[in-house]
Amino acid sequence: MFVRFRLAPSGLLNVGLAENRRVNGRVQQQHVAHLGGIPSRLLDVGQSLHIEDWELHSLRARVTFWDQANERLGRLANRLGPDLKRLRIAVHRRVPWPMTPERERLAALETHQEGKRWFGLYEFNTMQIARIDAQIAAANHEKSEYLAEAQRALAQARLWSERGADQ
Repeated sequence: MFVRFRLAPSGLLNVGLAENRRVNGRVQQQHVAHLGGIPSRLLDVGQSLHIEDWELHSLRARVTFWDQANERLGRLANRLGPDLKRLRIAVHRRVPWPMTPERERLAALETHQEGKRWFGLYEFNTMQIARIDAQIAAANHEKSEYLAEAQRALAQARLWSERGADQ
């Protein structure tokens, strides 16, 4: 049994298990299990300059991939026997297992991103409050202009009312 890596046109690296079988005297490869897929650009450190928060996305993808792969390998353990360790190592060469320091780094990066999200929400709400305050100030200014106009109209009405009473 061996590990097969296939790169899809979408950039997804699919990882599966296959084994060689003889069919009619010829060797053919038979698919045994799909271990999972991971975007290949998240495995390439060179992409870290082009993808925002590359380290965070890479660590998340690797943790997710290995959680899924370990579950599937666990279900196949009785069939794989002593090959299990060799197959895990083969997958690890292409999709590195996230070690404890990397998992701790992932937790720190996720905490930092969550903080950025909350700070962004704070900034958005602050801008909304400033916009509403500006609308309130404009409405109060308009109200004071209407009140002044109403006072002038009232004064004119009283003036005309007094003139009419005098005649």
